[in-house]
Amino acid sequence: MGKWDALIAEFVDPDGILLQVLLTIDEEGKTLSDSHQKAPSESGVPAAEGDSDLPDWFVEARGRANGRYGSVEHDGCRIAYQTWGRAGSPPLLMLHGAGASSEWWEATALFLADRFHIVAPSVSGVGRSQWRDSYRIEQSVEEALACAVAGGVAGSGIRPICVAHSFGSEVGVRLAVDPARPISQLILVDSILGFDGSDEPAFAERERQFYPSLDDAARRFSTLPRDDYGPKFLRRHVARQSLERVTLPSGEQLWSWRADPNVMTRLVCAPVFDRIGDAQCLVDFIYGEQSSMNSAELREQHAKAVNCDATFFGIEDAGHHIPVDQPEKLALGIRHLAALRK
Repeated sequence: MGKWDALIAEFVDPDGILLQVLLTIDEEGKTLSDSHQKAPSESGVPAAEGDSDLPDWFVEARGRANGRYGSVEHDGCRIAYQTWGRAGSPPLLMLHGAGASSEWWEATALFLADRFHIVAPSVSGVGRSQWRDSYRIEQSVEEALACAVAGGVAGSGIRPICVAHSFGSEVGVRLAVDPARPISQLILVDSILGFDGSDEPAFAERERQFYPSLDDAARRFSTLPRDDYGPKFLRRHVARQSLERVTLPSGEQLWSWRADPNVMTRLVCAPVFDRIGDAQCLVDFIYGEQSSMNSAELREQHAKAVNCDATFFGIEDAGHHIPVDQPEKLALGIRHLAALRK
């Protein structure tokens, strides 16, 4: 029995739709296919305009996952978050990377909602959250925690597992090292911790861009780094969820990205890598074996820096953006690491 077959047998309900999907994983991990029939949205999560090409299994899983949007007011700004699963299930907090949003986690959450109660915030400046004039990483930490409490996966003695992708590691580690904001386990997904950082903004200022149609805007969607190991339908879906219709002062309606184009330019963030050894919980790692951002040398640094015997879980055929490259395998990895730490 192979690695993925064993994890499927261990974690997936044999009566659920997810088993049918996961058992189709072939040697290349191509579960998420564009060949399914079209189907309408059936969940509490609003479908993006033009999202008529979602596969049937994805739409059905959406309907079962109990997905919802919520929001909290924090420091004068409305912060949006998404939830999946049922209250009372083991709590899971999912933190997105730079410029991404809660919507990047949806596909992974569909494979976890049967076992976990999940909250995924969009920090200020991205997703459906409001923009600020400037951004601080500690503010992002407080926003994530406020969403976790509002969504029911933190507070009153509740200690969630925290899964943080890429730059989200900066928030995850800050939660892990503070005894007043305890999490039970930190799982870092293709973490960039260990790259050189600066207290000063390192990105050039950009103007917001506008496009005549949703399709025209969505075609321009790309990731940084520009790897692409995931299914085309999922990339299109994330792109559409990342766009909104904007009415200009002239009355003309165009499309633009929800994210503040200068959210990283105006972010103040001192690197936190040297504090990871002070984590108040166990720390584990998931990485993409094709990632250009997470080398063997960096993983060696991570292993030396943590104060526990960390597990490193590799996902083949995944680059840096694992949540949209291999969400089903990422979900199995999360289940596996969570079970190891019980």
